[in-house]
Amino acid sequence: MDAVYAASASCLPEDRRNEARNIIEAISNLLYLIQLDSKNPGLVQSYTSQAEERLGVLAGLMDEPLQRMEGKPSNVVPISASVHV
Repeated sequence: MDAVYAASASCLPEDRRNEARNIIEAISNLLYLIQLDSKNPGLVQSYTSQAEERLGVLAGLMDEPLQRMEGKPSNVVPISASVHV
């Protein structure tokens, strides 16, 4: 898996790497909030849903270079259109 990630990351343009870093930071913040509000199931569920959404966007972002390398069409939605903060 690390080799796939490294290949994907090295193929990403700088702006996409920055978007990936921002998503990872957002997920990290959501994990902190989950720990902080662990006694409030409603908040934890909300944070978890947001983290899952961001993971999906990140997976698509990382998958795009691999699809290009394999000659497959990309179905990645632009980050700005898919992430609601």
